[in-house]
Amino acid sequence: MHGTYGFTYAVGAVSFGIQQAYKSQDTGTTTTVMYYDNVNWGVAFNVNDNLSVSYGEFESEEHLNSTGGQVLDIDSFQLAYNMGGATIKIAESSVTDADYTAAAETDTTTLAISLAF
Repeated sequence: MHGTYGFTYAVGAVSFGIQQAYKSQDTGTTTTVMYYDNVNWGVAFNVNDNLSVSYGEFESEEHLNSTGGQVLDIDSFQLAYNMGGATIKIAESSVTDADYTAAAETDTTTLAISLAF
């Protein structure tokens, strides 16, 4: 069983969104409960027609056998610049407890260039 709900709101150059999601796994027994509880949100600001900045967070809690489990957390800051048919995007992301493993941390920088013809 899974479900999700969320909403977005925009006013002027700022937009905000939040989402709650739930996913359970059928283990075939009544004594074992496995599910994931996810919450993510983000905010974006269009500085001008060419430049935007945004920030987002994702948190996923793993539950095994009716007990609270490990919490995976992702934070990401993005910057995008558009000039004509070219877009340059950069994202700096940080993951805490990656793969639901305690003290497993990862930092990633992503650079993307898109060209439209």
